Amino acid sequence: MGRNFKSAKDLRLFLRRLFKEELKGLPPDFRMEVEVLSVRPPRAALRLPVPAEGNPARAHQVDLLVARLLEEGLSLEVFYADDLAEAEDLG
Repeated sequence: MGRNFKSAKDLRLFLRRLFKEELKGLPPDFRMEVEVLSVRPPRAALRLPVPAEGNPARAHQVDLLVARLLEEGLSLEVFYADDLAEAEDLG
């Protein structure tokens, strides 16, 4: 990655595009929420409107993508629909 994000919008759009490209088979109306916590260093929270328990294979794909982003310097917290209370405590 090695990207320098100029703004919160730049980071948010990058994450949305990356997840839609990497996670194949998402329905067209799938809408994830990205909250940028910091641009430098890049840090964000991703809220997915699906339960973590419903599809362990998909959750594993998300975990692998998050690990890859972390190795590249981007910290990402992921919240699923069943983590709503925890996500609300964040911000």
